[in-house]
Amino acid sequence: MKELQKNESRDLAVSICKLLDSKKAESVEIYNVAHLSSLADFFVMASVSNTTQAKAVADWLDENLIKQGIKILRRDGASDWIVLDYNNVIVHIFTPDVRTFYHLDKLWNDGKNVYSLEDVEKMIAKEEAEQAEAGKKEKDKKSKKDLEVDNKELKDQERDKKSSKSKKTVVKKTKEKASKKSSK
Repeated sequence: MKELQKNESRDLAVSICKLLDSKKAESVEIYNVAHLSSLADFFVMASVSNTTQAKAVADWLDENLIKQGIKILRRDGASDWIVLDYNNVIVHIFTPDVRTFYHLDKLWNDGKNVYSLEDVEKMIAKEEAEQAEAGKKEKDKKSKKDLEVDNKELKDQERDKKSSKSKKTVVKKTKEKASKKSSK
């Protein structure tokens, strides 16, 4: 299975999946269709028990996305198949029998573009772990560089001290010679 590249459309599709899952939608899946169609980058498909639940879930999803500043472009369907168009992400909410009858899952599945919410959460966890590791390496690299700078500054200070001591010694010896000459 190919990795889903991180972008705004993917993040929206994942957010929608999580919202649908929290409302007890079933068989929630993301279809990466960017390479198959110019309609959208992702389809999110979910099944619900009945037409009442379909309408309630669609309304609830739209309300939650509006709160996040995401506006719907178009809504179609009224009972057993509701389509919500959020530009690059199109959401299909079906009753099980309608989902089986139209079988969009099969139509848009090319064998490597379907992700369950569990798959996506694993990918996101992996990305976050990689980002954390990269951040740790960057921090370690910065710390090492800072340590090198600190060491260089200490060496410079020591060199300056030695230089200052040797100058003081030269001045002291010069004064001693001058005082010896003046006392003669």
